[in-house]
Amino acid sequence: MVRENPCWGYRRVHGELTTLGIKVAPSTVWEILKRAGLDPAPERASTTWAAGQSPELAAIKDAIAQRRAANMRLFAQDLAATGDLRDGLDLDQIADVVWSAGSAEFYGLLVLERGWSPDVYHQWLADTWCRLFLPPDPGT
Repeated sequence: MVRENPCWGYRRVHGELTTLGIKVAPSTVWEILKRAGLDPAPERASTTWAAGQSPELAAIKDAIAQRRAANMRLFAQDLAATGDLRDGLDLDQIADVVWSAGSAEFYGLLVLERGWSPDVYHQWLADTWCRLFLPPDPGT
């Protein structure tokens, strides 16, 4: 699947597998791709360049960005529904932080340009979101 679609990252592969009825965790897809020598999150900077070359591609890129932003808002609402968020957090700000820090561009900056490993990036991202969104652990 990935060899035929080299731009697909692990999230897209996970989505396709889910559509086919195959239940597997996204992290499992990541690990399988990595062990197979395939990039689990291929660089997507070319989409930004391509969008600058074509109004149609720019419109598609904008639509994707809007859909991602809306999905991050839903994610923020789901987080808030757990009742475990820090007091006083604004859902729009949570969604914006998740949208930006979880973007392909942010990943590219830290992993592709600064040399972080994908594992370090994912651990940092999870830790950052926990520190920003969850109340401090009373034991610390």
